[in-house]
Amino acid sequence: MGNALVVGLPDRSGESTDVPDTVAELFLRPGVWRVEVQTTDGPIWFRNQMTYQDYWEALVWAMVTLERWKPAVDVRIVPVPWDEAIGLPTSNPTI
Repeated sequence: MGNALVVGLPDRSGESTDVPDTVAELFLRPGVWRVEVQTTDGPIWFRNQMTYQDYWEALVWAMVTLERWKPAVDVRIVPVPWDEAIGLPTSNPTI
């Protein structure tokens, strides 16, 4: 993956704003991530046991899921608590 520029939402004048610190922290901090999916069945979020060592890899899989799985209407990426992450299957990091 190459360089990227991430900006916040536009303000009322259409100018880019800063990315909120809480969002930037999600992108940059180490952790274990999981993709959750909301389906046409209702407001419940579903997940499986797959986890990702990188936020960006989880983001790619979230977008692939949303694009390819017809029942999916929304996706989100959530951190996995450390005590829950031990022993879970994780994707292989790309080097």
